[in-house]
Amino acid sequence: MIKQGNRTYIILVLPIILLSIFLVYPVVSVIVQGLMSESGTSFFDTLSAYSTQFTISFTFIQASLSTVLALLVGLPGAMLLARLRFRGKSLIRALIIVPFVLPPIVVVVGFLQMFGSYGVIDSALMLLTQSSTSILNLADGLVGIILAHTFYNAPLVMLLVSASMERLNPEIEESAEILAGDPEIDLAIDITDELNQLETEMLLEQGGQMPAVPDDDLAYISEFEAIEEEPEIKTKAKLEDEIDKLRKELEGS
Repeated sequence: MIKQGNRTYIILVLPIILLSIFLVYPVVSVIVQGLMSESGTSFFDTLSAYSTQFTISFTFIQASLSTVLALLVGLPGAMLLARLRFRGKSLIRALIIVPFVLPPIVVVVGFLQMFGSYGVIDSALMLLTQSSTSILNLADGLVGIILAHTFYNAPLVMLLVSASMERLNPEIEESAEILAGDPEIDLAIDITDELNQLETEMLLEQGGQMPAVPDDDLAYISEFEAIEEEPEIKTKAKLEDEIDKLRKELEGS
């Protein structure tokens, strides 16, 4: 009898063996043969060769340009799909998924018919210029690679970003719109107090003393203090009079 744990391992071994034979081994062998293309060359010699350096730099450049273009095309479409409600929205989502459902050869043929020689764009330019030869071929060279990557990646950006935006809590966006442009709320500080404190520190650094108060203001402050202290003086004098009266009454009795 085969135990349950051993049966699980046996079931997993078969796909791992098939994956290693048909995917891992071909990829590893291609990489090794590519890096050791000539007999007697070392790994570092192959990496420092001009062809290798050109291939690596070209790969990074075209990948960066393709990513930027895919984001420029995909982000506006994602925002429209996530924020707007219109008829045919589900149809547009279905059309965006079409390149990933069809066989790759069909997608390549459609791409060539749109951007290649004598394609839709080229035929339109030939019709406008009354030319009998091809004018524009966007499916060749670096431009073709970038457009092909954008053709595949822009729909992915639209679908993934729009789905993420639709799952966001709308209250967060509403709060951001309400609080936008008010630094006192955004930073949770009182700007008036901060400015007053900064002005005081600057005055102390410049003169070492607080600015002089005009004489008129001093007179006003003195009068105000006198008005506040007057009731206190009257109350004290009244208490002294009452104490004297009580003393006289006690002496008379």
